[in-house]
Amino acid sequence: MSLEARALAVLEDALACATAGERARLVAESCGDDAPLKARVEALLALDHAGPGPFATESFTAPFADADPIPERIDVYRVTGLIGTGGMSRVV
Repeated sequence: MSLEARALAVLEDALACATAGERARLVAESCGDDAPLKARVEALLALDHAGPGPFATESFTAPFADADPIPERIDVYRVTGLIGTGGMSRVV
C-alpha cells in the first residue's frame, strides 16, 4: 500500500475522533515509528483547519440552511420535501 493510501486511511480514522487528544493518540499509535507516514498525516490534518481556501465562493462557504427555501411547487409539481444534498446542489 502506498504512503498516500496509508495516510488517507489514518486520516479518516483521525477525523472521526472527538477530541484533539484522541486524534493525537490515534495518529501516534497508527503511525508508530514511520516518520514519513506521520508527517504526511499531520500535513493532511493541518489542512482540515485551513478553511476553504482563497477561491471559496459564497455558495461554497454558506450552509444549505442559509440557501433559498424549498418551494412548495415547481411548475405543475408539488414539492413534498428534500430528497438529499451533496456536491453543489439540493434535490427536492
